[in-house]
Amino acid sequence: MSEPVAFHNINAQTKSEQMETLAGGCVDLVVVGNSMGAFGIDPTLLVADTWLHSAYNASQFGSLMSMDRQWTAEQVLPDLHPATVVVVADSVSFSSTSAALAASQRQWDHALATRQGALANADRWAARHFVLFRERSRLSDFDEWRALLLGEPAPPRFRDDTLPVELDALGHAQTGESLIGTEDEQRMMTFHMASLFNGKWEIDPSQVADLGGLLDDLTGHGVDAVVLIPPTTEQFASLHPNGQSDIDRAESLIIEVASRRGVPVADFSELTRDPANFWDTHHLNDRGSGLLSEAFAGWLNDNGVESRHCGKGD
Repeated sequence: MSEPVAFHNINAQTKSEQMETLAGGCVDLVVVGNSMGAFGIDPTLLVADTWLHSAYNASQFGSLMSMDRQWTAEQVLPDLHPATVVVVADSVSFSSTSAALAASQRQWDHALATRQGALANADRWAARHFVLFRERSRLSDFDEWRALLLGEPAPPRFRDDTLPVELDALGHAQTGESLIGTEDEQRMMTFHMASLFNGKWEIDPSQVADLGGLLDDLTGHGVDAVVLIPPTTEQFASLHPNGQSDIDRAESLIIEVASRRGVPVADFSELTRDPANFWDTHHLNDRGSGLLSEAFAGWLNDNGVESRHCGKGD
């Protein structure tokens, strides 16, 4: 019998298993963040074009900054002992209104509470074999019952199998060509509007604080930090109530939080807006990922980031 899923989604489970065995627990550079980071940075290209001996993309799907902070502390640092961590941050990282991300946070919290020890093992076994046990969080959710009894829309639950994703051995998420301009574009835009921002967008101060906390955590562990702002499309800006100005506000906060701590920011928000480089409104496809990864490799070489390797203090 295969080991039951111990994390909140299969993407995180797969990456956890990869990190446990990767490079004997020593990786020079690790990327953390949400799905924009997962699609955006190809570790293979970073190693090919920089001083790095090794790199890994630990970015999750459907994560907020609070989840990135906990994931980094509990999984990334103990498993990989990186010299440098790249934190991918964007307007989604700070969202306080995303129903889909709120659902992901609930799934994360539930998985965290049932991941370790004998009771956790029993919990996972029961969840695999009994539907009612597996769905108990939904059965105890008033919003779910209201949706069932009153016919209201059910609260969204984050699923990481809604994207055509393949993970390579270094955690990079790979997908197909752009949907923009195809018949699927409008459906994807409607999905993002309804679930990603729930029709609005606001900054959650606690998520901004968690970005600062994550950077402080890394510094406290002697790890170099870099913040990376990824590119997005004009269609993505249109999902925000105030368009590009909302994205600009989030990016200004990202830069401010990093600058107060002396953490360098690799701002690639204007690298490309060409739909041919994106799978949807904000996830880079393989072509776009190559563009961003090569640009970031150049940034690492040109911007004074110390050529440190994992397991070494120099």
